[in-house]
Amino acid sequence: MKRLLNTTKFAFFLLLLLAVGGVVKAQTHEFAPVGAEWYYERLYREGWHLTGVTYDRFRSLRTVEINGWECKEIELFQNLDCDGLINPHTEYRYIYQEGDQVYEVENGHPYLMYDLSKGPGEYWVAEQYGDTVYVVSVDSIELNDGSHRRIWKTSPENSFYLYINNIIEGIGMDRSVFPFYDLDGPPPCVHDEIRCYTENGIQLIISETECEYE
Repeated sequence: MKRLLNTTKFAFFLLLLLAVGGVVKAQTHEFAPVGAEWYYERLYREGWHLTGVTYDRFRSLRTVEINGWECKEIELFQNLDCDGLINPHTEYRYIYQEGDQVYEVENGHPYLMYDLSKGPGEYWVAEQYGDTVYVVSVDSIELNDGSHRRIWKTSPENSFYLYINNIIEGIGMDRSVFPFYDLDGPPPCVHDEIRCYTENGIQLIISETECEYE
C-alpha cells in the first residue's frame, strides 16, 4: 500500500511538472504580431551636435512565407534623414520566430537575433552581426496595461553594438527592433529610447512625449 501511495504521488508530481511546463511554454510571447507598431526616438545632427529629435517607425505588416518559414514582414519608415532634412525612406525586413528564438531572414537564410531561452550567465552567438551576446540578468517589467513581460539585460562582446541595450520579450530592444541597425549618413544618427509600442490596438509602452513628431 505504501509503495502504491508513493507511486501515485510520483505520478501526480510528473503530471504537475508537465502542466507547469505547458503553461510556461504557452506564455512565450509572439514576437512582432501583425499590426504591432514601434516608435523609437532618433537624434540627428544640427550643426556639429546631435540635438535634433525625430523618430523611426516600425510596423509588422503581414505574414509571408520564405523558404517554408512563416515570416513577419516589418516595415521601417523614416521621415527625416540624418541631416534633419525631409527625405522619406521606407524599407522592409523579415523575421521568423521558433519558440524563444527570433531570427532575421535575409537572402533566404535565417540569422539568430534573440535567444530568449537563455538565462543569466548564458550567451548566444549572433552570427550575422559578428557578436556574442551574454545575458547579465533576466527581470520583469510592467507594461501600460498592467501585464508583465520578461526583460533581458545583455552585455555584448563588442560593446559599441546595439545589443548593449535591454531586450523586452515579444517587443525587442528598447532602442531598436533590429540589432546594429545602421541609419543612412553621413553624419550617422543615434537611436535613443523607445517612445511607444502598440499591439492589437493597445498601447503597451508610452513615453512622456508623443509617439511621432518632428
